[in-house]
Amino acid sequence: MNSTHFFRFSAYDDPTQLSKVGNWVITFLDSTENTPIRLAITNVIPRQISNDLQLRSLYIQRTEHKHEWQILKLEYFDSSTQQMLEADLDTTLAQKFIQQLISEFARYDVELSYV
Repeated sequence: MNSTHFFRFSAYDDPTQLSKVGNWVITFLDSTENTPIRLAITNVIPRQISNDLQLRSLYIQRTEHKHEWQILKLEYFDSSTQQMLEADLDTTLAQKFIQQLISEFARYDVELSYV
């Protein structure tokens, strides 16, 4: 199943105005004039979610709805195989990664919810 996943940022926490939240760096991705803004949220000091897995990057894209961003891709590193992998957003693993990000952003008073 391939459903659509979104983050909703508070009105005070526009991700285009944030450059760093804790160990997360937010950067603009290349885009053309007629495409929505896309951002990469990358962990500079990855934390393990399990013995072998570390969330590394999320890619989001602005939607037509104010403060909502579509989650495009979630990448993690699997140290058991020494590979960077992309998580299926409909899995329990991806949900754990998303909750980890929300918790870490909350520590820095950045209001983010998963919708």
